[in-house]
Amino acid sequence: MVGAIVGTIAIVLVTVAIGIWIDRKKPLLPRPEDFTEPEKLPPPQHAAGEAPATAIPASESQLANLRSSQRCTACRARMADDPAADDRVRYDDRDLLVLHFTCDKCGAKRSLYVEPVPK
Repeated sequence: MVGAIVGTIAIVLVTVAIGIWIDRKKPLLPRPEDFTEPEKLPPPQHAAGEAPATAIPASESQLANLRSSQRCTACRARMADDPAADDRVRYDDRDLLVLHFTCDKCGAKRSLYVEPVPK
């Protein structure tokens, strides 16, 4: 009689241990962390002038300086400016000037948003 009880307990314990091992390898039921919202990442931050929201206020003299001082982020070579390719856009009730640059060395392209201000 005692042997039957011990045998039944042993079979139950082995079955529970195998079930726990299988559940850890391949979960059969969803875990509580599966129901939580994924953590929201902050919006990407743009450097000054890389986006319309971060437009650089510049006078005519500062604009000429911006045109001549741009360097490629990849190879650090001087970037060529084409004033004919400049665009004017309106963002958040502001008139912005978009300067387009091309790297002479690697061909990378870059745009810079500028808010022209009077002197």
